Amino acid sequence: MPLKKQSQQISLRELTSTDDTVYTILQEHEMVEKKLLGTILLSPGALGFCGEELIAEDFHSNFHQELFRKLIELYVNKEVIDVVNLVKFFSASALTELLSQAGSIIEAKDLGMRIKEAAIIRKLYTGAFEQINRIIRKKNVSEIIAESKKTLDESTKKITYSKEADARSIIKKLTEERNLIKEKKPIIV
Repeated sequence: MPLKKQSQQISLRELTSTDDTVYTILQEHEMVEKKLLGTILLSPGALGFCGEELIAEDFHSNFHQELFRKLIELYVNKEVIDVVNLVKFFSASALTELLSQAGSIIEAKDLGMRIKEAAIIRKLYTGAFEQINRIIRKKNVSEIIAESKKTLDESTKKITYSKEADARSIIKKLTEERNLIKEKKPIIV
């Protein structure tokens, strides 16, 4: 993909549209989410196999995030997890579609792990994307290098100051101990 002019930004959708691998991962992730949520709807006990490791934000789809939050809420409140309780909050057709995708309860832990892994990949990819946009917004490479050097210098000064303060403290303590020894007074630690 050709790089844009420095004043422009690249959207995540634009970046992923050129990368078939990422697009495939996101598509598979969507199917895995549907399968897990359908499995939980069909067999609520499946939530016990994957619920502790997942958080709503691990799901890519906003709908799936909201549904997972509601499932956790029902589970925690010891309420029945079924379509009848959920249809008050979500469309029946969406819930029915998830039920049609359901897997077996045995798959729940594996599906949960796959969702977690895909969420990590998505976060890494998004982080890289944000870094690319930061670089694109910079005027030139020398500006990036100058900014990095300035940050490094500031960090080095902080570390140096901290070490000097520690050294002054140690010297002061040793001097006090030496004076006490000269006066033959007991040293209090």
